[in-house]
Amino acid sequence: MRNRLMISFHSALAAALLIGASALSVGAHERAPQDLSAIEEIRRSFQLAPGTLVSIESIPGPVDIEKAKGNTAEVYIARSAPTQHELVDCYRAIVEQTSGGLSIRTEQHCPDVQFRLRVRVSMPENVNLRIQSVSGNVHVAAIDGSARLNSISGGVWMDQVGGDIDVGSVSGSVNLNVTRLNERGLRLNSISGSVSLRLAESINADVWVESISGHVSSKIPGVTIDKVGDSDFRAQVGSGGTPIKVSSISGSVTLWRV
Repeated sequence: MRNRLMISFHSALAAALLIGASALSVGAHERAPQDLSAIEEIRRSFQLAPGTLVSIESIPGPVDIEKAKGNTAEVYIARSAPTQHELVDCYRAIVEQTSGGLSIRTEQHCPDVQFRLRVRVSMPENVNLRIQSVSGNVHVAAIDGSARLNSISGGVWMDQVGGDIDVGSVSGSVNLNVTRLNERGLRLNSISGSVSLRLAESINADVWVESISGHVSSKIPGVTIDKVGDSDFRAQVGSGGTPIKVSSISGSVTLWRV
C-alpha cells in the first residue's frame, strides 16, 4: 500500500510541475494538453568541483536553478508525451557528467512530436553556468561563477549573480540582482522586453546603453543618465570603472541599488 501511495505522489508531483510548462509542437495539428499522458521523472545527483561548467540546452520548457548546500548538484526533470513510445524512442532527455562538466539537453528523433518538459537543478553557486535554446522562463537563484544565457524564449530572472555575465537574445524581460562584477563586467544584448539591473552598494561601473527603443532611468541616488546619441545613453555608478554594456533593447532599462 505504501509503495502505491508513493507512486501516486510522484506522479502527482510530475503532473503539477508540468502544468504551465511550454509545449513544443512540430506537427501540423497540435494535440490537446490532456493527451500528454505518458510521464517520466528523472532524478540524478552529481558532485561538482568549483569552476565546473553546467550546460543546459535545447529545453522546451522552463528552467529553474536553485542554490545547493555543499558540492552536490541535484537534477530533476519532469517530461511528458502522448505515448510511451514517443516519450522513450522519439524524444530523449540526456543528463551526463563529462570531463568538461555537467550537460543537460534534449534530443528529438521523430517528426510530429508534441511534448512538455521542465528542468530544475539545485547546484553549488561556485560553478559556471551556460543556458541556451530554452523555450520558457529561466530563473537562477544564485551563481557566483560566470553565467552565459542565450536564445531564451521567455523572461530571465537572476536573484544573485556575480562574476562574468553575458545574456543575449531574450524574448522577454531581464531582471538581474548583481552582487559583484569582475573586470569583464556585464553584457546584455538583443532583449525584447524591459531590463531591470539591481546593483549592490559595492559595485562601481560605467554603464553604456546603445540602440534602445524605450527609455533609460536610474533609481540610484546621485546617478544621472546622459544621452550621448539618438538612442544611446551613458551613466556612471559610484566611481565607475567596470563596464556594463546594454544594447539592442526593445523595452526600458532601469538601474537600482539592491
